[in-house]
Amino acid sequence: MTLITTRMIVKRLAGLAVTVTLALPVAAAALQEMGDKDLDAVVGQALIVSDKLAGVSGSGHTFYRMMLDAELGLNANIDRLQLGCGGYNEAVVGNACDLDFDYVQLLGRTATGGQSGAPGSAGPADSMFKLTRPYFEFAIKNDGDPTRRELVGLKIGSQFVDGYFAIGRYISPNASATDSCTSATEGAGALACHMGLNRLSGYIGAQMSGNAYGCFALFGGCSLNPNLAAQDRIASFNQFVQLWGTRMNRIQTELSATSNSDVTLGLELTVTANVNESLRFMHGFQLDPNSARYAADDFFLSFQREAVRYPTFNKSSTHSNAANPGWWMNVPEAQLEGLTTYNVQSDGSALFLALSLEDVDLGQRHPDNCLGSLSFC
Repeated sequence: MTLITTRMIVKRLAGLAVTVTLALPVAAAALQEMGDKDLDAVVGQALIVSDKLAGVSGSGHTFYRMMLDAELGLNANIDRLQLGCGGYNEAVVGNACDLDFDYVQLLGRTATGGQSGAPGSAGPADSMFKLTRPYFEFAIKNDGDPTRRELVGLKIGSQFVDGYFAIGRYISPNASATDSCTSATEGAGALACHMGLNRLSGYIGAQMSGNAYGCFALFGGCSLNPNLAAQDRIASFNQFVQLWGTRMNRIQTELSATSNSDVTLGLELTVTANVNESLRFMHGFQLDPNSARYAADDFFLSFQREAVRYPTFNKSSTHSNAANPGWWMNVPEAQLEGLTTYNVQSDGSALFLALSLEDVDLGQRHPDNCLGSLSFC
């Protein structure tokens, strides 16, 4: 190192010049230009990252993303979450909201003590709902034409989501303040014991697994045992189903299940389960970032004035399922495990077995996310 001397006039009083001499270190050699290899060896990290993404061919949409390169964790309870009430989608379902949830709880998957697939009472204090690289994304239409450019959608998402999204409450029969909660297993009396998921606009890929209990008869009907614990396991199911729509309040689909050979004359039969369930029987789903389906789609919440297919975080050639106008929730995979139904009666013969699952209790319960004397849950 060498020294370079600089003379600086700092004050002039009565015609006198007062000078200060500063000695500053400077490198002996001149600055040198860095080559590409040298630049490649330099690693930098920004807290906020922005990007521009192309939309589906022919859509006229361009996307601008602003991302926070960080991990956010939260543990939250929300009395009621309502988005998009009234408005444009009144023509689809009137007097409703796009998203209408009672008692939303966001917590981690690692808490223990609850039913299969759901956290329990051990984790409210230290179990977090984690968002890795959260971001805002703006959908722009006619981006190349300044006179026609417009904002048509806003998306809130993250690269990875790791946590449990719990919804609602369950009240045991005869413990309710009303007389309508009368059944523990099925029908309107059972539905009245559940609250939570009132309306949903969005796409959900649900991996549904569980067991059906009841009775099986080779020909004709059968008599159900009033003791639920003594009923036979008729069939098991484990299937991925897709739900997509605006202001939905029911699951209507078919499941392919496998019969229990112990009660079907030693045969393992293919069972068709016709499902027609209120969404209020669903009390939550876990979001696992290690799921293969998250590699092709994202968990996000969005709002748009027209149908929009948002790009995935990984910038692959695929895009998420089309989000309808209004508020929308996209869930690539909701793992609904440990579902249990009772009082299921079979009909048909050994060559065909059909089950009807209509407003039967699915065995899901919300986790306990309360701390101390708090009584939100």
